[in-house]
Amino acid sequence: MREFAEWLYATPFSIFLQTTDNLLPAIQTVHILMIGIVYTSTLVITLRLFGRAWANDTLANTARRFMPWNWGGLVLLLATGILMIICEPIRELLNYSFWIKMVLVILVVGLATAFQLGVGRPLANGVSADGVARYRAPAVATMVLLTVIIVLGRWIAYSPSF
Repeated sequence: MREFAEWLYATPFSIFLQTTDNLLPAIQTVHILMIGIVYTSTLVITLRLFGRAWANDTLANTARRFMPWNWGGLVLLLATGILMIICEPIRELLNYSFWIKMVLVILVVGLATAFQLGVGRPLANGVSADGVARYRAPAVATMVLLTVIIVLGRWIAYSPSF
């Protein structure tokens, strides 16, 4: 992995990202804003599952309103994350926190996909309180995972490399 990271660091695109004034901070800013959007949209849906937000609206309507923000944020997180890896591949790719974070990101995307697929069919026709309750544990797990992902992302600067 070290050889790949060193090769990537020396590519013209990586050098461009490294040497262009204010480009990396701009990429990081967009990345952080998208973290906020994904976290907030997930939080709203989770709060709706517990009847604490948008309780007068159906879960399907709440999901239709906020899942596009979630998916759009995830796409931009992926794009900006890739750019940050290209800019600083040695710091990112050789870091334990980074790889733990990536495994958790895959889990979160899987949970979001399962929710999106599960919420589309049964909730389109309405759902009982028991039907909504089955989404609560995965929603809480998603919120916990997102929080850990945020902490790990910040911890990359301080954790050991291999």
